[in-house]
Formats: sequence, structure tokens, C-alpha cells
Amino acid sequence: MSDQPTILAFACSPEWIQANAPTDGDKPALPRFSMIGYSGAVMQLAGWRHPVVIDLAGLHIPSPRRPIRLGHDPMLGVGHTESIAIEDGKLVARGVVSRDTAAAREVVVSAGRNFPWQCSVGCSVVEHEFIRDGAGAIVNGREVQGPVNIVRRSVLGEISFVDLGADGNTSAAITASTHPQTS
Repeated sequence: MSDQPTILAFACSPEWIQANAPTDGDKPALPRFSMIGYSGAVMQLAGWRHPVVIDLAGLHIPSPRRPIRLGHDPMLGVGHTESIAIEDGKLVARGVVSRDTAAAREVVVSAGRNFPWQCSVGCSVVEHEFIRDGAGAIVNGREVQGPVNIVRRSVLGEISFVDLGADGNTSAAITASTHPQTS
């Protein structure tokens, strides 16, 4: 390993967001989200000299339930995922805004006012490979050209809503839920 960072953050942009959740009897239904958290694309990330791409074949997802945060801050919880999968070369997550925090309210209310939230996926780097200038490799079904860092093995930590992210080929949505809130 080199002096490269061991934590990565990737980003996505919302397609549309609807923040007003309907009620289910006396309890409001919880807003739900779905997102393409990472599109498999090459990104410029802070702390890395050269572009970075995550090899989704080497991404370990420890559990379908991962925390959703605001700005990667563990003190700013928003909710959790209920499913995470790699579909068509992309990291797709679905879940619920389950936290009763100021951060969760900020995400939902701002989304309802059409704020263009993006999202960022935090991963721990286990192994990476540097592809030198002039060389190439296939990652996530696409050819990439060096110089580029390929994160061959990583572990998914959390996903965050952010106001600016790195992967512009992704999307997120918050929708009103028809599922009842559980106590």
C-alpha cells in the first residue's frame, strides 16, 4: 500500500425528491429513499493524486442495513438502508428515513423544497492497484486508462446525503411511503 487514503467517499445526484409523507391512521408514514450510490465511474477524490475507481466485484457489503447520514457525520443520522445490491454495474440502495433527528428533518424538508441533494458512499480500502500512464484495465465492465487507482477490495461503511459529491452519474430520490411506521 502507498500513502493513499484508506477511506473513500463517492457521490450521487438526486433525480427527484418528494418529501411530504402521507399518514397511516394517526402515524405518519416514513419517507423512503432509493439511490444509485455509485455508478462505477472514475472519480477525482480528495487525498488521492490520481483518479479512483471502485471495483464493485471486490466491494464487500457487510449487511443490507447500513446507516444513512448527513455529510458522513456519525452524529447526524438520517436513516438506514433495507437493501443494497450491485445491479447493472452500479451500487443501488433502498431504505427509509428512520431517524428522528435534525439532520433527517433537514434532508427531507430541503428535498421537499427541491434542494438538489447528492449522496456519498463511504468505503474502507482493503486493497488497491495503481494503473500507470498509458496502461489500461477493465473495471465494472468498462475500460479505464491510467494513471488511475483501482480499489480492488473495499468494505462499504455508510451512505451520506451531501450537497456536493464526486460521481455525477448517480441519482437519489426520497419518496412518500405507503408503508406504516413501526414503533
